[in-house]
Amino acid sequence: MQPAPTSIPLLLESWLATSLVLKEDWDQLPDDQRSAILHSSNDKTLRRLLVTNHLLNEYQADRLASGSTFGLVLGNYRVLSRLGAGGMGVVFLAEHTRMRR
Repeated sequence: MQPAPTSIPLLLESWLATSLVLKEDWDQLPDDQRSAILHSSNDKTLRRLLVTNHLLNEYQADRLASGSTFGLVLGNYRVLSRLGAGGMGVVFLAEHTRMRR
């Protein structure tokens, strides 16, 4: 039995709560764009609209599409992309959610 699909507003609410989508960016969106996002027909359309409106980037959207949010937000940092990997670890580009650096 498949789990029930998560509603778009609940999905978006969880991403806002974890700072994957920054609330200040969401609040600055024009009402028509915000409405289009909230009325997305599925999560694929939701991710596309969030990327189009610069609330997510392609790396983040791809990770969400794979069903993984683990490691996208670490403390006050949200991971923007993977820069590289080697024998000792993986290096990511991240942004501080409050300082925006």
